[in-house]
Amino acid sequence: MAETLKSGHVPELVTNIEVLHMLKEKIETRKASIAGDPDHEIHKRSTAAKQLLHRDWIEERVYGYLKSSPCGNLELQKMPQLVSRLKRTKKKENDNNERGFGLTDGETLQILNSMPAVHAELYLIIEDVDSRLGEEDQTRLLELIDMHSTENSK
Repeated sequence: MAETLKSGHVPELVTNIEVLHMLKEKIETRKASIAGDPDHEIHKRSTAAKQLLHRDWIEERVYGYLKSSPCGNLELQKMPQLVSRLKRTKKKENDNNERGFGLTDGETLQILNSMPAVHAELYLIIEDVDSRLGEEDQTRLLELIDMHSTENSK
């Protein structure tokens, strides 16, 4: 996904986790180039560099905010597995695959961005949650989300 964004083609939905990792790479690259530039202080005073300071400041603040958000400790590489489970349709009686939740793209995006921890948050994210997911499925969904949140915060 990050390669797609670097090419200039922006997909419809980008998660906070993806933005967090892109900003992290960008900030680390910028700091590494500054550390290797002996004339950095001279360049810093130029008009173009002053304009970039605003961009740099915004990127660092957004990165800090996302790092402190519920998705801040998640690993980008493990998210496709979670997305697959969230979007997969519910299991039929004779199906041996793991049961999914049948969430839409928008609902999946909101789950990944907010990583809900209680039933009340599911009601804000999933349209008509009572008719689509029973109490047991809601609990399973929260356990799945918790499993992905806590395994990354260790």
